[in-house]
Amino acid sequence: MAELRKNPLTREWVIISPTSPTMAEAPDVCPYCPGNESRCGPESLAYRDPRTAADTPGWRVRVVPNRGSYLGPGGELSPPALGAAPERGFAASGGDGGIYVSMAAAGADEIIIETPSHDEPALASDALQAEDALWACRERYAYWCALPFVRCVVIAREHPAPYPGHPHWRLLALPVVPQPLWELAKGMAQYYDYRGRCGVCHLLSEETKDASRVVAENRAFVAIAPYFSAHPYEIWVVPRRHHASLLDDQPQEMQGLARVIAEATRALEAALPDPRCVLTFMSAPCNIEGMERFHWFLRIAPGVGVTVATALACGIASNPVAPETAAQRLRRALPTALVARRL
Repeated sequence: MAELRKNPLTREWVIISPTSPTMAEAPDVCPYCPGNESRCGPESLAYRDPRTAADTPGWRVRVVPNRGSYLGPGGELSPPALGAAPERGFAASGGDGGIYVSMAAAGADEIIIETPSHDEPALASDALQAEDALWACRERYAYWCALPFVRCVVIAREHPAPYPGHPHWRLLALPVVPQPLWELAKGMAQYYDYRGRCGVCHLLSEETKDASRVVAENRAFVAIAPYFSAHPYEIWVVPRRHHASLLDDQPQEMQGLARVIAEATRALEAALPDPRCVLTFMSAPCNIEGMERFHWFLRIAPGVGVTVATALACGIASNPVAPETAAQRLRRALPTALVARRL
């Protein structure tokens, strides 16, 4: 099984995965299309015609495990492998007096199939279908956050969809908080302590007054090009009401979210020759005290160099070669290399 290891100097986590995951599906068959349900594994959630059985056609939105995951056997968290939580609420293990911290890379990796249609993403073409997909994201977010050993749930989507080309979101539930997300949460808390108000609420107030960086808005959400954008044409979709995660959204707010996402992605498609982008929900870490000062938002990062995998990882690198294996191979190669140099 893959292992999570922590860098004691930067506090960043790395996944050491000696065996790369593989997808079992044939390249010419989409496992997410109706009729191919058996290729995905059992569904954990589906919005479907009540007259239809689980794992059969007749669904509108369907959630299945990602068979190509590095995380946990079958995408399931294994509480006994996680141990106690000695630091920041994180589960970790390590020898007494040692500097290294590691744990099993147990976690959840799920695919949220947003529509039965392979070629028409609900995101920009069907507001009701897109809203259903967002509700499914919220349900699975709530499910994983309710487990006490989960510290972070990240949901992201690539637009247009990557292989196999069927529109879908991807969810990761992790027993650790990636360092960039932790720094974001810490920054929001520090801003609140210094200014006495939420930094994102303050930002939103300034942006709506000025309006020069507002892309789209409705009663519940505002889409802005942030003053400090890290990517060209980057967009943040921010809820007007302060809340830490999707769990606090009301039905009317989910409708507004679906609509403003559709407007933002249509704007990118019209404005850019290559409208590829990644949408990532930036929500508060789970099961850690003091997160009520976090204000969630959806980040849309356009560009060829941005992938759903890097967005989901939130700074957690994945290494397919264990350092012990690398060192052993390099030691074996060293005498041969020295002989070759002498010759």
